[in-house]
Amino acid sequence: MLAQQEAAQVSEEEQAHLAQVRKPQYIKQIVANACGTMALLHALANVTDLCADGENGNYREGTFLHRLVSLYKDEGKTPEQLGEFLNEDEELERVHNMFATSGQSNMDENTRFHFVAYVNLAGTIWELDGRRSAPLQKGDCTNETFGIKIAELLQGYVQMDNSCAFSLMALAPDMGQ
Repeated sequence: MLAQQEAAQVSEEEQAHLAQVRKPQYIKQIVANACGTMALLHALANVTDLCADGENGNYREGTFLHRLVSLYKDEGKTPEQLGEFLNEDEELERVHNMFATSGQSNMDENTRFHFVAYVNLAGTIWELDGRRSAPLQKGDCTNETFGIKIAELLQGYVQMDNSCAFSLMALAPDMGQ
């Protein structure tokens, strides 16, 4: 399925160039079979305004997410350096292993399943897949049309793969306020 998706998209080199314009926080996946964790971290790292504590839109100082976002924003670390940080972080490894071994599925190196994150950053939809060389720009949206645009993207993937074998998770503001 990934090969079909890539064939229908603009080349990664062109996407890497576009990513320089409005660049999301992107992390290169180094650890095998950690794509679910990577997708969640990509989402959380790019929606600090929705998830962060404090008035300035940052995660609480000293937390893992604060350290991760600071490495990118304050220190200018590359996606590969951020991937190495994740690979070497003992706290993340402990938490990841705790959840990875407590689930209902077996860890299989030959799995067909994969997780990516989609974020709306300044009116642009980005696909963040740690296996790629750069984030992929998937189109424009507003906060109001983001969900609709993602549904359209996913419908295209379902049609290409002729399968509905996927899961979704959304990070969104509390609309009940």
